[in-house]
Amino acid sequence: MRNKLYTIMLSVILTLFSATAAFAESVVSVSPKSPPPNEEITVSGTVPYINITGNDAATITFRNTVNDRISRAVSQKIAEAVKSGVNAAFSYDMEADGGRIGVLVYSATPTSNGTKNEVSSINFDKNRLRFIKINDVLGVNGTKMANNFINNMIKKQPSKYNMSFSGIDENQDFYTQNGDLCLLFGSYALTKGYNEIETVKIPIKNVHSYKVSADDAPVNNLAVLLPLREISSEFGYTLTWANAADFTISLERGTFSTQIKISENSYKKGNTDIKLECAPIIFKDTAYVPITFFDEILGLSYYVSADGSVTISELQN
Repeated sequence: MRNKLYTIMLSVILTLFSATAAFAESVVSVSPKSPPPNEEITVSGTVPYINITGNDAATITFRNTVNDRISRAVSQKIAEAVKSGVNAAFSYDMEADGGRIGVLVYSATPTSNGTKNEVSSINFDKNRLRFIKINDVLGVNGTKMANNFINNMIKKQPSKYNMSFSGIDENQDFYTQNGDLCLLFGSYALTKGYNEIETVKIPIKNVHSYKVSADDAPVNNLAVLLPLREISSEFGYTLTWANAADFTISLERGTFSTQIKISENSYKKGNTDIKLECAPIIFKDTAYVPITFFDEILGLSYYVSADGSVTISELQN
């Protein structure tokens, strides 16, 4: 009995030790190494080799994976340079932001328009040993909010930015620093012409998200319906019944205002009336609108989870 008790106690201690070790503070360092040579072009500069403290199997495997990703990013840029028949020069940087590490590999190739500058990033959590993407930092609606942020920026300065910008996805290059998500764009990806790497900073603290359960929502075959007052008030909108007799609702926030009418599929976007999947309805004394209302009319972003719950997000000023 005593031996069994000791065995149980030892098992508990080892489990606690393993859990603590898994999230222990790791130290990350970077050292320079030469990029792989190529017979067809000149490859110069340095690329990073990442070391993460720890001799356990998980750390060794993750460290090797990080360096393998760096090697593949460098090889891809060399292959692109070979295809264009130009030389390639590399440099690197590493950004540490708490437990988040961003490894940035820069490449420069000459063109007839000047030097083409590009960047590849590898982001990871040094303590949990996992890679990080934009949505891991900003939430499930991260890339949508980032695209809204950039598109608004382009609209304000159309002479500076590339109007054919098609948006980013979760694999966009970035790093985090001092509470900002810093999106990285190479030559001509965002601004007009060849230039240095463009950085767009998004304050992480300005992300506001709200999760809505779909349990009590009315069933509609045309659209996911969400409660208007609950969500709009969460994001600072004031809802009033402009005309209770004809079921007209007003929404206001700052200089923005719009009206909707129950049972009428007509929504105002600026000065334009548009149709969505269905008209607003009243269900259990609550006004419901299609989910796209929050995106198309209010400029919010949404994500529908597998359980039917919806996360609404906004990058606020």
